[in-house]
Amino acid sequence: FFLWLIHGCFNIMQSSKQELPPLGKTGAFTSACRAYESSKSRTDRLFDDPYAYIFAGPHGMKYLTDFCKASNLGIEDATRGIRERTQFIDNQLLHCVDSLSLANNSPHKRIQIVMVGCGGDTRAFRLSFPRNQRIDIYEIDLPSVVEYRQRIFAEHEIHCSDNISIHRIGCDLRYKEWTQQLIQQGYDPHVPSIWMLEGILKYFKHGSTLDNLMQCITQIMACNSLVIGDVVNNTHIRLTAKPWKEAFDGGTMVSGIDVPFDFFARFGFEDIAWKQVGYRKEDESKMLTTNPCRGDPLRRWFVFIAKWKQNQKQNGLRAKL
Repeated sequence: FFLWLIHGCFNIMQSSKQELPPLGKTGAFTSACRAYESSKSRTDRLFDDPYAYIFAGPHGMKYLTDFCKASNLGIEDATRGIRERTQFIDNQLLHCVDSLSLANNSPHKRIQIVMVGCGGDTRAFRLSFPRNQRIDIYEIDLPSVVEYRQRIFAEHEIHCSDNISIHRIGCDLRYKEWTQQLIQQGYDPHVPSIWMLEGILKYFKHGSTLDNLMQCITQIMACNSLVIGDVVNNTHIRLTAKPWKEAFDGGTMVSGIDVPFDFFARFGFEDIAWKQVGYRKEDESKMLTTNPCRGDPLRRWFVFIAKWKQNQKQNGLRAKL
């Protein structure tokens, strides 16, 4: 592990030393987890992210080592949830792009991907999207994170293929103005799209900012749009908060979702499919033979995909935009 860490830091020593805000630190930590997985042999790794080192920087590598110490976990256990989440979302995103491409019945119709809280995401550069399909990717995050992304990828001359257009939006997702910024960047709310909610919902409060965020999303989401992402339950947050804070003062997790099906159904989603990630092999039996419930004593991490369906209430909200 330490040889991998030294190698990674040496390769990116020229990367920016800019101090990131808490949620930006979380993105650097997540990138370090992906860099660790990508350092494995081709036959052993779940995915390959050749750019993860670059976004993580030396600070991200340090966040990861400090988190392992604070949580008293080996690196495999400390990174498992993020590594398995990445693999799931990679596969589902490519599948969703193929599905929408077939539904369009024309490569000239563009596919829209919206990354809410993009952090250190590198999928625009590393995934094998169809080369004959126009794809618009909208990367949304805090202004400082978006600025960091803009600079760090340019410094390392990392570019996406010609059929992909990236639109970066720096904003505060707690306020509705971001939806208008998204539309001004070219997003079409009348066309089915793919939304990514990866590692983001736990930072918004139930009954206020979390509900507002979900309502904002569905107000500009066409029928049959797809959402991919992950959530953790309240026990996960309770057990993770202390080492998370001690290691690198990452974003404050405030809202767990104990039963993902109930949560997404409340906002008009259907065809909700989820599975659990991040658990150790020795915990597999109890994780898979018990059902998630409110007040669940088990630490659970869910990945999901869901489809949004219009209804009259949400049509009324749409009309106000």
